[in-house]
Amino acid sequence: MTITRIQSADAVRESLAQRLVSKLKSNCPVLFMVSGGSTAPVAAAVCADVAREFRDRSKILKLLMSVTLADERYGTVGHPDSNWRLLLECGLEPELFASFPILGEGSGTNGGEDADARAFGDMLADAAARRGHDALYIAALLGIGEDGHTAGILPGSPAAAISPEDPTYAVAYRSAIFNRITITPAFFRHMDLAVAYATGTNKRAAIDALRSEGPATEPPARLLSLARESVLYTDLDA
Repeated sequence: MTITRIQSADAVRESLAQRLVSKLKSNCPVLFMVSGGSTAPVAAAVCADVAREFRDRSKILKLLMSVTLADERYGTVGHPDSNWRLLLECGLEPELFASFPILGEGSGTNGGEDADARAFGDMLADAAARRGHDALYIAALLGIGEDGHTAGILPGSPAAAISPEDPTYAVAYRSAIFNRITITPAFFRHMDLAVAYATGTNKRAAIDALRSEGPATEPPARLLSLARESVLYTDLDA
């Protein structure tokens, strides 16, 4: 993993948008996976930058670029804690892309999270297969929590217990606060580019843990290194 010190989120936005635009202009389909929290406004801004580059070729952009979540808090569509809702509030225009929110019609009913997780996992399995045939570039923008979690993979959670070699790509589970649907450790190895954005002194312990040796999921943010290329942007000194 490359750790890069930055002054503002603009550096993340510019770098990631340039990478995606380069792939798209070479007619390479892109799957852009995003999360919530502090990364949401950056992700929405990246999508806006890409859309501006293709403002005269909007139909091509919608054919080539897909946007989905890496994790979601379960509930009805648009519920107050939804990561997808947060992205929309930050300015994401989903109609400009092939957009795949995890929550769909019927979400929020008893037991429905398992069905939504299976559908999400099927979509990810198809993406992994396409990437395996060099027909898709997969990039993700994720955060890192104070406890070292990334996406919806919390330390000690059922998601963290899944082996990176397991063929399961999505899982639903109940955490202390939310019911969650998230990618699993296994999907990180199918990412071409995993970008993490983590700022603030409260993240220092989690970031320092990435510099040491240890199990892939302790903390879960170590999973970022399973991607073909991984970059952490932070405002903290080394």
